[in-house]
Amino acid sequence: MELRQAVLSREILRGAPHGVPGRIRAVVYDWQVGSGTATLVAFDDGTTSLYFSNGGGIIGAGEQAPVKKAAEIFRDEAKHVAATFTPTSKFPFPASGKSVFYVVTDSATLTSGPFLTSDLARPDHPLRGLTRKAQDVITELRKAT
Repeated sequence: MELRQAVLSREILRGAPHGVPGRIRAVVYDWQVGSGTATLVAFDDGTTSLYFSNGGGIIGAGEQAPVKKAAEIFRDEAKHVAATFTPTSKFPFPASGKSVFYVVTDSATLTSGPFLTSDLARPDHPLRGLTRKAQDVITELRKAT
């Protein structure tokens, strides 16, 4: 989970060329899986990974066209809701039954705040579209591995 911390703290962006001001560099989705947490990360360069807090994950599948496309759509959807997120410098794992999204830019990490995972499936939930796009990325990651 050191990679998760490096992404959310923007440490991973140090030394990388700066992006367009305000542009989303990465979108992160954390949710509970059993007794641990799964973390989906989709970078603006196409790098896409899925990590598990108990170890393991999928790294490097973003080079495959279906994963890359799904991740791009996921990041695009995040643009539509990022204005509702708030800046944060703390990145706790979500509690049992909850999920959280983060948007990482060159200058800030923004959070959706935790939500009940079951609420994210409601048709009227403002993050339902983002959740569905995240699930599309996960589906393509699973197909690719």
